[in-house]
Amino acid sequence: MAYIVRLDKPKNSPHGTHGWQVRGSGKRGYHSKLFSDRQYGGSEPALAAAQAYLQGYVESHPSQQVPGNQPYHQGKLLSSNTSGVQGVYYTKYPHRWDKERLVDYWCAFIPIGPEGQKRYHKKFNIERYGYSEARRLAIEFRQEWERAVKQGSEKALEEFFEEYHYSRLIDRSFGSEEWDTFGEGLLEIEANL
Repeated sequence: MAYIVRLDKPKNSPHGTHGWQVRGSGKRGYHSKLFSDRQYGGSEPALAAAQAYLQGYVESHPSQQVPGNQPYHQGKLLSSNTSGVQGVYYTKYPHRWDKERLVDYWCAFIPIGPEGQKRYHKKFNIERYGYSEARRLAIEFRQEWERAVKQGSEKALEEFFEEYHYSRLIDRSFGSEEWDTFGEGLLEIEANL
């Protein structure tokens, strides 16, 4: 699968790496090419060059074509699923300050992006909520997202993001609704299941 990501490292600094990167991965390994803002005279010309390169790359590597929104398969559970609900799982993450200490969470993820290639993980801390309540909250979060996607309307998705206090941006300049839910560029939520 091949796609474009924005790089700004370090953030809010004129120094460092700023541009658009085309990334591709497949059977033959990983491929990337950076289109620097400085080299192309700004962010928009660099993005245009990256998009042209991506189109040529996908045409010459048919296996790299971006598939449809695949992360959500209703009714299919992996054998490793411990929650009984797709998209909800139990895990341990390092503590924010004490990296030696692992914290238990129930998590839910939602695929975001034109092809579902980005996943947002919502964590519910077991120490804070308790085991059963954290699991219930993760399941509820995932089910609310699924309901909003199944309704397929802008209003349903907007209500979901407002309920969970996510900032979002609707940009109609490209002829479609695009959402910037987590500050990672314009991402479109595809509601086709």
